[in-house]
Amino acid sequence: MPLSCVPSDGAIDAARRALPLTPLLAAIPVLLASRAAQPSRRDPAWTQITRPEQIRWTPWSGGPPCVGEEATLHGGLDKPGPYVVPMKWYPGYMSAGKQGRRVRPG
Repeated sequence: MPLSCVPSDGAIDAARRALPLTPLLAAIPVLLASRAAQPSRRDPAWTQITRPEQIRWTPWSGGPPCVGEEATLHGGLDKPGPYVVPMKWYPGYMSAGKQGRRVRPG
């Protein structure tokens, strides 16, 4: 912005300082008019609860043997759409981390 467009009376500085207060001031009527939030009842049609003893762990498919297990809780890795598949590693195995600088062939 060119200097000729900046007012010399400091109007921009005052507006800039008031800007962070604007959302707080706008929220005051909402906070005063609202009542305390109440939890809704759990709808079994929308909530799936799987207890730890109900989870069926299977050896990893497509990986080295004896590295870990996976459990399909929703959907699947081979199906379109969302899925939930937790995986656990056996002791002594872990995902590959960063190895520092990588030398690129060239």
